[in-house]
Amino acid sequence: MTCDAKNLALAHADDATKIVEIHANKLRALLDAKLETEASESSKVSLISEVDYLKQELEKSKESAKMAESYARSVVEERKIRVEQLEMQVEEANKLERSASESLDSVMKQLEGNIELLHDAESEIFAHKGKVRLLEITIGRHIGDLEDQNFLSHLSLTCHIQYQTLLEEKNKLINDLENPRDKKEKSKKAMERLASALHEVSTEARKAKEKLLSNQAEYESNELQIEDLKMVLKATNEKYEGMLDDAKHEMYLVTSNLEQCKIEFKIAKADWEEKELHLANCVKHSEEEISLKEKEINRLLNLLTKSNEEACALKDGEAQLKDSLKEVEYETFQCIVNEKDELRDKEAASIENIEESSRLLEEGVADKRGKENGELADSEIDYDLPPRVVDMKRMGMEDKRNQEWSLHQVHEENSREENNNVVSNGKAEES
Repeated sequence: MTCDAKNLALAHADDATKIVEIHANKLRALLDAKLETEASESSKVSLISEVDYLKQELEKSKESAKMAESYARSVVEERKIRVEQLEMQVEEANKLERSASESLDSVMKQLEGNIELLHDAESEIFAHKGKVRLLEITIGRHIGDLEDQNFLSHLSLTCHIQYQTLLEEKNKLINDLENPRDKKEKSKKAMERLASALHEVSTEARKAKEKLLSNQAEYESNELQIEDLKMVLKATNEKYEGMLDDAKHEMYLVTSNLEQCKIEFKIAKADWEEKELHLANCVKHSEEEISLKEKEINRLLNLLTKSNEEACALKDGEAQLKDSLKEVEYETFQCIVNEKDELRDKEAASIENIEESSRLLEEGVADKRGKENGELADSEIDYDLPPRVVDMKRMGMEDKRNQEWSLHQVHEENSREENNNVVSNGKAEES
């Protein structure tokens, strides 16, 4: 009977050991879940720090994009001002070109008028040349007339000689009073005719001389006019050639300035388009980087949300596990208490049985004391029985101590886990 009680106590001890091992496994699982929760918390903290870093990078990228945009706007404003200046220069060049073209047109008109005047002067010169030719012809005629006049003078000389001869004849006739009267009348008539002829010849010679002098004066004046017209024509040609050269030079300067302005405008426009393209590429690159960082932030936020959900699920599972563990602990405690009560009852029953057995043995020993060596048997029985009872009691006390120690460890682990959860929840709320 003592062996059965001992075996039963050992079986209960084994059951209690198994229950303790089960609780230890549950505690290990709970610790693993706690470690996973801590790992998820650490990953959550790292994700939060990474999200904060990416947010800072995003803010930096936005600031750099804003700076690039402001720089691009300032560059665009400067280029616009430069383009406006170049457009104003082009307009001024166009105005100068128009004024130069107008002045050139006016100069050309003046030149055409002067050319017409030149043609008129040339026609006048040609007319004067014709007049000069006529004068030369008339002078030649007058020279011929002069030659004729010389002939006439020779003739007058001959006439004078004849007159002298006639006078001599007259004197001779006068002297010759003896001639008849009709001869005297004839000679008188001949003398009258001769005098009239001499008078006509002298008047014609005087007129020819006056006409020659007037023609010489007119010829000299015409030559002076021709020289003056040649000088005026030369001066006019030089003047208008100088004006034409000045107009051509001014036109060349205006054209070169206009070409230079056009080249500068094209260069400025190409530079502005290149900078605008570079700015657009920078803005596009910044937008792409911002979109990539926003996608990365959204991904990390999704991961953070997922990790929060997993942490919440782990917390819920941990809470459920704690509740189930508490229920199991309560059930285990109840089982241990019930087993303890049963062990106490069985121990009490075994003690009663032992006492009954000892009483019966004592009675049997008392009956056989006289027949056998009762003192030795009684001492052996007294020596054997009390240690068994002591061993049974000791085993019961050790089982009780082990159960109480395991329950104490379970309660300490639960309180430690609750404190850790409170601390981790406080850190999560602070973050």
